[in-house]
Amino acid sequence: MSTFFDPTNIQTLKDLGEQTGQDLLGNIVKLYIDTTPPMLTELKELIQKEDFDQAGKVAHKLKSSCANLGFMSLKEVCQEIEEKSDTATAESKEALESLAQQVGEMFEKSLEVLKSA
Repeated sequence: MSTFFDPTNIQTLKDLGEQTGQDLLGNIVKLYIDTTPPMLTELKELIQKEDFDQAGKVAHKLKSSCANLGFMSLKEVCQEIEEKSDTATAESKEALESLAQQVGEMFEKSLEVLKSA
């Protein structure tokens, strides 16, 4: 698994913000903080209901959000959910639930990183 956090993306957003006079980083962080918890809830509910196709789509959105801010390990777990959702069955539901739980825990860790970034 890759490094949990790669600060390169944060620095790029800071630099672009300075060039444009906009708070790009602040806007993206706010969007991440505001939208990720509802998506995590939705992901867990979809897996519970065995709607794996939709769960994969939510995982895809989460993956993009995580990558934008440099949370590479979190992105990889979301990608794993997305890929496993393509062939998921009732028998593989428990593995997806475990991965979704992992995403929730990693999201909490990502908030700590953002506070210090």
